Amino acid sequence: MYSELAKKVVTHNGAFHADEVFAIALLCRFSYVSEIIRTRDNSVIEEAVNDQNTIVLDCGGQYDPLMMNFDHHQDLDLPASNMLILFALKNHILRDVYADKLAKKLFLAISDYDVNRNNIHGQWSEFNKGKNLMNISQIIASFNRNPSDDVLQMKYFEKAVKYAMQIIDNISYQIDEEIKAESIYDNKEVINDCVAVFSEFCPIWKEKDEFIFAIQPNPQGWALMTKDSSKYPLPTIEHEDLIFAHKGTFIAVFSSKEAAIEVASTL
Repeated sequence: MYSELAKKVVTHNGAFHADEVFAIALLCRFSYVSEIIRTRDNSVIEEAVNDQNTIVLDCGGQYDPLMMNFDHHQDLDLPASNMLILFALKNHILRDVYADKLAKKLFLAISDYDVNRNNIHGQWSEFNKGKNLMNISQIIASFNRNPSDDVLQMKYFEKAVKYAMQIIDNISYQIDEEIKAESIYDNKEVINDCVAVFSEFCPIWKEKDEFIFAIQPNPQGWALMTKDSSKYPLPTIEHEDLIFAHKGTFIAVFSSKEAAIEVASTL
């Protein structure tokens, strides 16, 4: 798995669950999967367990990353297979910050639900008394058809994996944007200890709660903004480069960065 070569993946047949679906979806996203075999044939699984070039997922009774074996059922302290794969990729190709965010946003919840960590099934049932809601593990489970029909199940298993890949892609985009926003925030300039100046749009400056005002690019020019117009309203502004000032006193837009900084320096 840690080379450029795609690997054969062996997992169990029958009903599928979100943990192995998302594990395979993550592997597919990084082009590690050349073939997927779903089986309960002990001879096939045993051969795969002893083959370092085959990923054995959610079956086989072993957790041994060096041998590409990722089963969690034999150890109640292990997380589910999606987290085991995330751990493996984190150690070799995924940035720590990306892997940690993916875990917090999605993978930990899937794993905890699969192994019923801290009685999460009971917690979910209590929260969802009307049974009107579905969590992501239940949505993936809804792709199942007839567990005894391997051909039909494989068809819908592949649909579930593609669906999971799209979810991972969407969350990956969010993660990339968050990492980018953090970088933009870290590279700010500061005026009078209360105004942050950003070279690019920074969507997280308010939640950082470090500055009262911010200057950043705007589709119409350069925006001077306040984090809270009720507490820190922008004053009446008169400047030749002013494009507009909102009556809500939370934003003013200038035609140049220099003009926005000039006004901000008086705050």
